[in-house]
Amino acid sequence: MCLINFQFDGHPKYKLILAANRDEFYLRPTETAHFWKDHPTLLAGRDLMQMGTWLGVTTSGRIAALTNFRDPSVPDADKISRGAIVRNFLSSDIAPREFLENLVPVDYAGFNLLAGDANQLFYYNNIDAKAEEVEPGIHGLSNHFLDTPWPKVVKGAMYLERYLSDNQEIRIEDLFAFLQDADQADEGEHDPGERSGESDDCEDGQRCGRHDRGGWQLRLDGDGVQRWPQRCGQRDGQRRCSGRHDLRRHQRFADRDQ
Repeated sequence: MCLINFQFDGHPKYKLILAANRDEFYLRPTETAHFWKDHPTLLAGRDLMQMGTWLGVTTSGRIAALTNFRDPSVPDADKISRGAIVRNFLSSDIAPREFLENLVPVDYAGFNLLAGDANQLFYYNNIDAKAEEVEPGIHGLSNHFLDTPWPKVVKGAMYLERYLSDNQEIRIEDLFAFLQDADQADEGEHDPGERSGESDDCEDGQRCGRHDRGGWQLRLDGDGVQRWPQRCGQRDGQRRCSGRHDLRRHQRFADRDQ
């Protein structure tokens, strides 16, 4: 299950602290976080089937994160890829509210979207189809509306609130710990409509179904510049973190090379 827990405008050093994971199909190819050649100021992973993304930031301070809104009654066929929404927002300079209000909800399968910058963050879904400013505080988002009290959403938010209250310094490993299923839900406790990451093999020997593609962490300074986005994933049975990026440093080198 995709999960985003974040604190907005409540920390003495960071305007936004966010930790997230992503579920995806085994057979859907993706690239890990990198600066895109076609959009050099955009840092994000990339879906290689539709060339969009699910979470990204820019050196100018824009951020967007998307989860699917799970509604089996709504068909996904003949829809625009939802990852295009994040890509289009991050590669534009349109004001967040204006961008969201210009979306055509029926063009996409169900989705939730966080979009904005360090000073103003909006939540939008194409069920209600209205842009709402995110209130300061701790929030959680999965495959239903913002702050829907699903077990993993609630427990993640509680962990994040307790952790930030008890610790002045933020450690990468600690923020990612609560994204793991073992730390999120008791045995036998599941969110409505949650799909297991386990699956049978396809006939050709490949893995079918969905699995955890790893997690992200990002923090935005008070001046709106992102520092140290991270991604972690399972490798050889262990959770490993990689892909440290400092957007301020990247922008400094980009300006020097111009």
